[in-house]
Amino acid sequence: MYNKQTIAVLEVGASENNTTPLANTTTYRLDATSDEFAIIFMADKDMTVDQVVINADAGAGAPTYQVSIQGVDFDGDPDGTIKGGGSPASTDWAVSGLGLNWVTLDNSYSVSRGDLIAIVIEDGTTGTNPDGSNYIDILVQNAQFIHDGIPYNVISTDTGSTWGGTVQERPMFGLRNSSSTDDVMGFPIDNVFQFPSSFPTATGNISAQKFKLDAALGKRVQLCGVHCMAAIATTLFEIGIWDSTGTEIIAVASDDDQKVTTSTMDQLVYFANTWINTNQTYYVGIKQTEAGSGVLLHIQDALTDDNLSAWPGYPNNNSAYWNGSSWADNTGEISLGVNLLVCGWDKTTDGIQHLEQGFV
Repeated sequence: MYNKQTIAVLEVGASENNTTPLANTTTYRLDATSDEFAIIFMADKDMTVDQVVINADAGAGAPTYQVSIQGVDFDGDPDGTIKGGGSPASTDWAVSGLGLNWVTLDNSYSVSRGDLIAIVIEDGTTGTNPDGSNYIDILVQNAQFIHDGIPYNVISTDTGSTWGGTVQERPMFGLRNSSSTDDVMGFPIDNVFQFPSSFPTATGNISAQKFKLDAALGKRVQLCGVHCMAAIATTLFEIGIWDSTGTEIIAVASDDDQKVTTSTMDQLVYFANTWINTNQTYYVGIKQTEAGSGVLLHIQDALTDDNLSAWPGYPNNNSAYWNGSSWADNTGEISLGVNLLVCGWDKTTDGIQHLEQGFV
């Protein structure tokens, strides 16, 4: 539980579950005509979509699947009705490559904010039927977003008669308008990694999440701590916040340096209440304070910045690395499990200061 000064938690990376290593993934194999896979989610904005992203982790042969946008029934499963009526939002997709595949629908469909949508992948109406020699494995993240909400994925049994759901996984999916590729809805993530591309093995190096708080929060925000998770080895580290020059603006006391020997860690650090400005770039993360094995934030790899456009804070939030002299952005990556503990807002307007503080 956070201390009683905390009135809000701002996620500048993505949420993480603190019980299981975060790089875990699961695959679902669609290798029979009765196999079906669906992703259920709620639209967070009005948008005309004509492409669906499917993360095919592995596969064999050249199967064809029907990809469609459907409604959701009262059980939380696809309702079997393809959206679009006489201009159905569907297509037969002949698999030609693995990884993130943007599949173009035969007809576009306009979704509205708040709509419950199902992306359904099932046996195609043409081409090669999926079987033991022709299949794909759909990739999802597991043990990360454990909640009773959405999005979630459901799969059918091999008989195709029953949908079975799970809320302990995060489907890697997305919707897009092909005429504006940075207008994305969902989580088009290629994979999850424990280690960023730059491994901080030298003293003074930092694995971090770059962020810029929206000016809508006010003139400045008062922070009282940081919560983050990482994959670590035996080394000393320090959690802090730095500015664009690499200067630590929130100094963490020396007794907050930790030496941890487990493979993952869930770290909560408090510090003296400190104001930071909105609309200004900062970095929150983990600094290595001795040479040796590194301390590393988990990351999600979206491959491109366009695919990150669905995430809060885009285009100002992404994974980053300090090499001892400068910051380097990890393009198309976002750090996981990095949260700012907020204890106040300064909503200064026209010279009048309004401080908001409270308790939880």
